Amino acid sequence: MNDHDLMLQLAATGDPDIWGEIYSRHHGRITRYLEKRLWGRSAHLVDDICQIIFVRVYTKRKKYGPERRFLPWLYVVARNEMVSRCQAYHRHSGVDIPVPELVDEHVEAVEKPDPLTLIDPEHHPLLHALYWEGESLRGAARKLGIGKDAAYFRLKKALKQARHAS
Repeated sequence: MNDHDLMLQLAATGDPDIWGEIYSRHHGRITRYLEKRLWGRSAHLVDDICQIIFVRVYTKRKKYGPERRFLPWLYVVARNEMVSRCQAYHRHSGVDIPVPELVDEHVEAVEKPDPLTLIDPEHHPLLHALYWEGESLRGAARKLGIGKDAAYFRLKKALKQARHAS
């Protein structure tokens, strides 16, 4: 069973065996994620934060829905908990643990909007004809009832909007 389906089943049942399976699959990955961002820190701190992250996975299970993707969701939980624990440690001990860089490859996948939603909907039929149907620029223009030059400028504008969205 894949991670997404396991998490949906955990959300529905709360079965500790399913939680154990998720823990087994991802404990090493989350530990490495923390070690990379908290390098040089106590191994106990990394272990403590890792344990708390998996407790949060269990307690937040009901918020996990079918529209989510498991790994990006897990990394958001991990990042948020890591930052929270670093800030709490600083408040209570007076020892400064720099908050790790908040933008990373796993979180960006969750936080970036789909560029297509940021492109003017007027350009969607042209993009669909070109990239999904495989039409040439001339064929797409003919299909949409516009001139080749108009199609070229719409494509140029849509690609510019997509670049600015990412």
